[in-house]
Amino acid sequence: MTKRSKKINSYKKKFRIRRYLVISLCIIFLSLCSYKVYGLFFNKQEKSSNIVLNNKEKVYTITSVGNMMTHDAQIAGAKTKDGGYNFDKSFQYVKSYIKNSNLSIGVFEGNVSGGKPEGYPTFNSPEAFLKSLKNVGFNVINYASNHVIDQGTKGVKSTISKGNENGLLNLGVKKSSSDKNYLIYNMDGHKIGLFSYTYRTGPNSINSIPIPKDVNPLINSFSYDNLDELYKNVENSIKDMKKNGVQFIIGSFHWGDEYSTKVNKVQKKIAKKMNELGVDIILGSHPHVIEPYEIIKNNSGHSTFVIYSQGNFLSNQCYEEIHNYLTEDGLLLKFSLGLKNNKLYLKDYTIIPTWVYREPKGNNLFTHKIIPLNEIVNNKDKFNLSEKSYNRALNSLENTKNILGENSLGTKSFT
Repeated sequence: MTKRSKKINSYKKKFRIRRYLVISLCIIFLSLCSYKVYGLFFNKQEKSSNIVLNNKEKVYTITSVGNMMTHDAQIAGAKTKDGGYNFDKSFQYVKSYIKNSNLSIGVFEGNVSGGKPEGYPTFNSPEAFLKSLKNVGFNVINYASNHVIDQGTKGVKSTISKGNENGLLNLGVKKSSSDKNYLIYNMDGHKIGLFSYTYRTGPNSINSIPIPKDVNPLINSFSYDNLDELYKNVENSIKDMKKNGVQFIIGSFHWGDEYSTKVNKVQKKIAKKMNELGVDIILGSHPHVIEPYEIIKNNSGHSTFVIYSQGNFLSNQCYEEIHNYLTEDGLLLKFSLGLKNNKLYLKDYTIIPTWVYREPKGNNLFTHKIIPLNEIVNNKDKFNLSEKSYNRALNSLENTKNILGENSLGTKSFT
């Protein structure tokens, strides 16, 4: 091999080595770049995923309804073949709203005292009514109404006891004088404080019935002539609640004028004071008709949602009995609570109008069914209504809009 050939081979060898070296370096470089890009991409995706996750705020729901009572016609219609009673069908169309909430609250007017059931004027409901309340998903029952002592001492104590046996928490009344006059409801580690009061008709009477001495300490009641006493009791309860970690407060009042859709001055006065004391939601009952709602805000910036009356959720106070269409109407309220700095706050609320339909079952008997009117317009056939009953339901919806305002129904943001 000539010197020239050897030199050419040497150059070729060096070129191959350099080429392999460049290719190897390129491969390594590209691999590193790919790894870097891959890592950056997935790190970015992971970070983005965390942001979405963090923005998924956990929301809790509270459902509230108004007056529930059992008149004679309801008791007769709920009687079963075996001689017992079952009121489950009354709630079949609203059960999902109640059952699917973290907390559901209802107002029960009357007593469960045993013996023969009776309706107005001194209500003694069958125990089966409490069973149905539990079956449909109620957690807390507010007993502080003007019918709380309809059956005397036995009625008060039996109602609390039977309610507890059926898994219902009592509000507005207590089992023992040593119990708190409020309730703390634990919701996923977050505490909600609830209290309730009914008005007195005299210094020591409710609905003109003298309050028995042994149950007087068990019933939360107030006098319109001494609101300062009410305010002091509520203020002390709230202080005690907050010591026990309560983050959100709901106050209920049995107040106002029966069959009036207008809010009176005393209701306004009490609501304003409750707002100043830090109550978050005020639930009103008693008038048997719907009254307006509003949001009150004080100088310190605290806002309170107030519904002055939720009307009748379930009763036989129909037009055929008392010649008043408005007593057939009620409101089901759903509140959504979010978390801010791990504390509950009212995020939004939903107003659902309801109507009591007396479904004929023969022999002049009826099954009283609660119809959610938000569903009826677009789902006429769901509730098996005659044309006459359907039009009556639509009339109920219009009456509710007239009282609350045309754009008051549906879901509204609180913040």
